[in-house]
Amino acid sequence: MCPAGGLPSVSEVQSTDTTPKGLIRLPLYMDMHTLDDAVTVEAVAEAHLADLQAQANHDVRYLRYWVDEGDGTIFCLVEAPSPEAAATVHREAHGLVADRIFQVHEGS
Repeated sequence: MCPAGGLPSVSEVQSTDTTPKGLIRLPLYMDMHTLDDAVTVEAVAEAHLADLQAQANHDVRYLRYWVDEGDGTIFCLVEAPSPEAAATVHREAHGLVADRIFQVHEGS
């Protein structure tokens, strides 16, 4: 889902702190948005596309998202230098800032 020419995909990043090209692996975050109303997958897809347009300016890479339409809950998985950088992309792209941002580590 990320634009061509962006950062390497997660699968291209080795399990060490750097890639063979010397790029530093960014921390991984999961954010959570809790809306007062129901939300549609289509609306979240549009917001995600806006994130993809804004992310490069902040060295951020939004990877995936999940939506509970009836509950109005959205989760976003993002590689970013900091939780603040990830929040800035959401703020600039569409204004929907996460309620909480957790640093996560991927397991197998």
